Amino acid sequence: MFPKILMGENRDHAKLAFFLIVPALFMVIPARVVEDIGSLCLFNNLFGVECWGCGLTRAFSNFFNFNFSQAFNYNKGVIVIIPLMAFLWLHFIYYYIKKYFLK
Repeated sequence: MFPKILMGENRDHAKLAFFLIVPALFMVIPARVVEDIGSLCLFNNLFGVECWGCGLTRAFSNFFNFNFSQAFNYNKGVIVIIPLMAFLWLHFIYYYIKKYFLK
């Protein structure tokens, strides 16, 4: 199912890299750059109707650039999704540290 390089410890290391790089990219890339791209939503582009996920990328970008009101304007679900993702992120970091450093 997965290539052998993404099995076992390598898979955990890849997850850690993902969990560290993605938030860092959202902090480094200015929110204006993400906003200028426009909607990437296939549903919105095909049917002209916004789905529940529309604006989440722009909301995340604004949130990580400390534009909280603008993040809320793009997608109100960011109030629920950010804390859930933070919990999952912290849970994985705790799991990783416990597994590889506190043996």
